[in-house]
Amino acid sequence: MRNMILLFVISFMANYNLSNKKIQVVERTEAMLINKGYVVLNSDSVFEFQNKKYLIKTREFFDENGELNHAMLWSEMGYEDWPKKNMAKIKHFLDDYGFSHFINAWLIDNQHIKINSNTGLIRGIDEKRRIIYYNIDRDKNPNKIVYLHRIIYK
Repeated sequence: MRNMILLFVISFMANYNLSNKKIQVVERTEAMLINKGYVVLNSDSVFEFQNKKYLIKTREFFDENGELNHAMLWSEMGYEDWPKKNMAKIKHFLDDYGFSHFINAWLIDNQHIKINSNTGLIRGIDEKRRIIYYNIDRDKNPNKIVYLHRIIYK
């Protein structure tokens, strides 16, 4: 009985560290898998995850209150920087690119993360660099493009 209680306490403490933990997000990125033969330009931002390269399509930057400061969008001409005041001038800008005015993020458990109203499947956590890689359901698309999201947190 004593061993059962001890096992329960240890497992609770191990899961508590990553369960229901609110995260202060600094940056959210959406990237797509680079297939073989795709030419990457010098102006493209790329990161590697599990020996695969991903092209960054969008980056959102948030302040300490979780409000969107500015965003960067990938285009054929390079990345366009959109400050908050310029985004507000264009009707439906945030909706068209899947951006949010604010961000709320929680680790549900070791395998799931909640970003605003979306639940994601965690693919990896780099605790040293404070990065979480994840996929969300809306990433499933008819074009078979593989997306990966990442957040950088404080």
